Amino acid sequence: MSDRERFRYGDLSFWERIEKTLEGLTDVYEAANLIMSMGSIKYVRRVFGGIVRDIFKSKGSFILDAGCGPGTSISILLESTEKSTCIVGLDPIEAMLLKSKENFGGEDRVELVRGVFETLPFREGSIIGAVYSFSFRDAIDYIKSALELRRILKVGGTAVILDLGKPRSRRILAKVLEGPYMTFLPALAGAVLLGWEGVKRYLELRRTYLRFPETPKLYILFFKLFGKVKSLYALGGAVFILIADKLNSS
Repeated sequence: MSDRERFRYGDLSFWERIEKTLEGLTDVYEAANLIMSMGSIKYVRRVFGGIVRDIFKSKGSFILDAGCGPGTSISILLESTEKSTCIVGLDPIEAMLLKSKENFGGEDRVELVRGVFETLPFREGSIIGAVYSFSFRDAIDYIKSALELRRILKVGGTAVILDLGKPRSRRILAKVLEGPYMTFLPALAGAVLLGWEGVKRYLELRRTYLRFPETPKLYILFFKLFGKVKSLYALGGAVFILIADKLNSS
């Protein structure tokens, strides 16, 4: 697949299958993440939570959790921000939003919205911050998603993207991830939690990682659009955190 195709993937039938697959994993989503990461997801989320706390503690206003799923990052954001901050959870999958509502329905700081990254349902410059926790790789179109994020962020706003890494300088590690790690462990998680049906579902999700661009290419994309970008790596480059600040409105 070419670089252009990696950023713009127009096969909507593929994404319909991915959404259907994720919908069927709603109740086991976090348990599966724990198995697939061999427990390291707890460490990664602690690091992510510390970064989010440092960035958003005093920013207030509205913060978007894009691809909120069952609400794991919503919990982190509630702990990391002021009481005046509203957390907006967005997800294209109704079952995920229902799970988030079940978890946070009584929390008046949380609003839930159904939508996709390529057409975010928010006014220009209305959001001070956004997080994508293992969700940006599920975008249909990476460039359009980044442009939409830039549109809704205020000048001075910050986006934090946590996802699986493909560092160019460590392609050997990436190849390892694409092989046993991205095949055996998802299949194991699926088998333990859902039997053979789970194996099929998690192997289908593997395809979103395989088409994900190398991390440096995402860095370049966000640098061009936002003006200031910092990237951090964890677990030997298996996970990256990209922090993008919107410097101007032009």
